[in-house]
Amino acid sequence: MANPVNPVPQASSPRDDLWTVAAIAVLASVVANVAHETIGHGAGLLLAGGRSGLFTTTRLIVPTPVPDPAWRIFDLGGPAGNLAFAGLGWLGLRFLPAAQIRWRLYCWLLMAFSLFWAFGYLLFSGIAGRGDWLALLPGHGSPGRVLLVIAVFILYEASIKLCTHSLGQMLDGSAADLKVRARRLVGIAWLAGGLIATAGPALDPRGALEMINSGALS
Repeated sequence: MANPVNPVPQASSPRDDLWTVAAIAVLASVVANVAHETIGHGAGLLLAGGRSGLFTTTRLIVPTPVPDPAWRIFDLGGPAGNLAFAGLGWLGLRFLPAAQIRWRLYCWLLMAFSLFWAFGYLLFSGIAGRGDWLALLPGHGSPGRVLLVIAVFILYEASIKLCTHSLGQMLDGSAADLKVRARRLVGIAWLAGGLIATAGPALDPRGALEMINSGALS
């Protein structure tokens, strides 16, 4: 018979180490950046016929403009790199054992950072009229940019649903505990990833303002 004065304690939700989560988020954010700038745009430059450029933490600077229409391959290489690494993160979640929680969190964050960068950039290109995704349009007119913005609502929403479903499968606990834990994990990851993305361009050759223009923006 249970003691009414000292009830049986209930299992609590797991405690996540803040610094470990932040370190994993920093690594995932850096790799997502490498996927976009180094692998994506780098491969795009090679396919477009270019052979030299300057890599920074925010961009690949090409000394001479890539001619039309090859520049479209170069520009789209960045988002393509993010989508490829989002796929790798998804595969990691599918095949890593449940006990490898740190690696699974890394794969989940790599997928999330890569998807939201790719499709968040799609929104930026549609609204601002500049950026990698404009390579999809024959011109930079408003009708085509409206289509980019419409596509964002479909693709970004699908990305949110995929990431939410994947995170729910990765974590254990009751529905209430899951929501609290997910908010904590996402909050720490967003802050750590944002800080490294903003601090990375501090020594960019274009100046420290790149910390705001490219780092904080991404």
